[in-house]
Amino acid sequence: TTTQHNNTAQQHSTTTQHNNTAQQHSTTTQINNNINKDCLLIFKNGKFYNVYHDDAIIFNYLFDYKIIEKDNKTGFPETGLTKVLNKLDELKINYEIIYKDQNPITKKFSNLNQYHRILSKSLNYQDLKTRINRIIDIINNIDDIDIINDILNAIENVTTNKLKAPYFKRFILDLDPLLENIPRKDLYNRDTIRREVTDILYLIYLANNTKDSIIKYNSQIEILSRLAILDFYLERAYLYKYINQKQLFSFTTKLETIIKMTHGWIKSSNE
Repeated sequence: TTTQHNNTAQQHSTTTQHNNTAQQHSTTTQINNNINKDCLLIFKNGKFYNVYHDDAIIFNYLFDYKIIEKDNKTGFPETGLTKVLNKLDELKINYEIIYKDQNPITKKFSNLNQYHRILSKSLNYQDLKTRINRIIDIINNIDDIDIINDILNAIENVTTNKLKAPYFKRFILDLDPLLENIPRKDLYNRDTIRREVTDILYLIYLANNTKDSIIKYNSQIEILSRLAILDFYLERAYLYKYINQKQLFSFTTKLETIIKMTHGWIKSSNE
């Protein structure tokens, strides 16, 4: 009888270990697969809720919850759930609460979702070390070498204080297939975007090659103006549902990088 009890206890312990390991693996997989996403993932763990990676950065910004650097996470007790959800509902941020022993609870705001906008604000709130660690974390979880090259090229171009034509040409080539989603009834939108990117490319070549400082400066200022127009027409394409939110975020993020590069270029040219 004692042996049977011991065997039963051992089996129970082994089963519990397997379940915990499976749960940990599932949680880790969900976290790693959702570094580039549009929804907060909130994990219930005992009497606490935990969020990871970018979600932890958002929670640090919204609620001032301290990020545990070792695990790249933050959390809050059960008693804080109502406050958290009220804030997420108010800001219209998609979220999903994941439990160990029941179906997840999901809240989606469709086209009104503000996840990426709040993430962008949250990143500006972080110190440089946190932001650099995030970039390293993202690169370590990307399998597509082209995306990694895009990130590195953006960093390298910014550090040269000069907007280079090849970088913007790559932006145009990536954008071109997206424009095919715009229907013939709205060729104005598609043609306007194509005209703007072509004019911007011309201005980049002009500013990089002219010896006249006035022409260079005027071209740089016009580049900034046309980038702002391009940003508007991309947002319009999203509002008309020609492109999805992920595509909009990807290209507007690249535009923000190009705008920062242009400001740095103007500053270095005037020194």
